Amino acid sequence: MTKPTLIALLTLCVWLCGCGPSLSRLQAKAEVGDAEAQFRLGWSYDSGSIFNSSGRTHCPKDPAKALMWFRKAADQDHPCAQLHLGYMYEAGKGVRQDDKEAEKWWRMAVAGFRKAAKRGNPQKQINLGLMHANGRGVETNLIAAYAWYNVAELYRSNDAKQLKDALVAEGMTPDQINEAGELTKEIIRKNPDMLRPEKAKQLLKQFKAKEVKK
Repeated sequence: MTKPTLIALLTLCVWLCGCGPSLSRLQAKAEVGDAEAQFRLGWSYDSGSIFNSSGRTHCPKDPAKALMWFRKAADQDHPCAQLHLGYMYEAGKGVRQDDKEAEKWWRMAVAGFRKAAKRGNPQKQINLGLMHANGRGVETNLIAAYAWYNVAELYRSNDAKQLKDALVAEGMTPDQINEAGELTKEIIRKNPDMLRPEKAKQLLKQFKAKEVKK
């Protein structure tokens, strides 16, 4: 996995959720068991930054605290925390390096992203696509990644389109893109409640009418 893609995968979980409160407010919420606050607090200690209404401000880096808060949120089935916890194990940040432990948490993250993606959450659809594209918690599958980006494109067109363009730039073939289109239709058919009816019809019509030239 290339460094830019790793950065995209790890930061999307925070960026797509918007700005958060100050460090002290995060701490207070995290201490009473708020999983989202625990995740954001872990991310702040890991990255050395915190995003709030005032913009991006400095936060002291502390791998041990980052690991602790990621784990607390991950234990509450927060998929982004599980993703980051896996990264901590892979990189050996604040903990002994352990690829098997990293993979375990990534598999849990994939399950969480998939569940939310099927309920129509575009952020998690993008995250699931990124996991497929980078082989984290699941085998690398560019076709599945592209298909989930297709679904997410109806909600977040710029993000999903850029990720699709990146796959094409990396060498994804027209045949693979066509196959991804078929998989997209299958995903929608199997999950009819994932999109509003008019959106589902729009997407199915789009892939039926627009064939990728071989």
